[in-house]
Order: sequence, then structure tokens, then C-alpha cells
Amino acid sequence: PNDEFFFKFDVNNDARIHKCQWLAKRTDKYKICDENTAEYKDKNFLYRPAGVVCLSTCGYCSKSPSMTPSVSPTDCPEVPTKVFFYRYEVDVNTGIENPKFHQCKWLAARQDQQIKETCKSRTDWTDGSSIILSARE
Repeated sequence: PNDEFFFKFDVNNDARIHKCQWLAKRTDKYKICDENTAEYKDKNFLYRPAGVVCLSTCGYCSKSPSMTPSVSPTDCPEVPTKVFFYRYEVDVNTGIENPKFHQCKWLAARQDQQIKETCKSRTDWTDGSSIILSARE
């Protein structure tokens, strides 16, 4: 409910960012979820559209339990092919840190302790992607 998404630019060309709980109260929420597909990046974060961020609010989630393990229950099952930022790894030849990504199905196959540690870290990558066990963004 507290996740933020890019709604649109206002008349002054300022980005309007809202939370999923704001969207949940709107009578036109499904139209917003389906039709607003633009993203907005400020200097620190990439804001994705409601249809990507607010999956449950937009009605994109099944109410049945997920067959994929998760750290905490959710009404929105994970998308096994969703990619998340895992960590930075230093290239031994160049010394440069490169981002490493995995899919949710990779994380789901790990031991419970590794799942908890990975999800707890919530380290952001430069485009705003973050480790998210449930499939929102």
C-alpha cells in the first residue's frame, strides 16, 4: 500500500508520484493501471507505473496461495521470471563493481535463511530496482 508509482506529469510538467493506497481509493484505478505505462526517473530513483508497482490494487494478483515459497504471506504470488538486483560483484580484472541480477525462481530455490537475508538487505541498484521477494515492481 505504501509503494510509490509514477502517475503522470501535471500542467507544470512536474512528476506526480502517488502511493498504491491512494490508487486503491479511486474509482478509475483499473483504467490508471492499464493505461498509464510511463516511467519517471529522478536523480535517485526510477518510478514505475501503477500496473507494475501496485499489482494487488490493480487486480493483477490471484487470491489463491502461491506455490512459490516466500518469507511472508502475500495476496500477490511471486512471478518466477521477475528479475531483481542481488548485489554488486567486483570484476577481478578491472576492479569495477558490476550489478548482479537473479530471477525470483532462483531465490525461491534457496534456503530460508538466505531468502531472509537477501530480502532484508533491500539494496537499490542505480535505476531504482530493489530486492523484492513478492512481485511488484
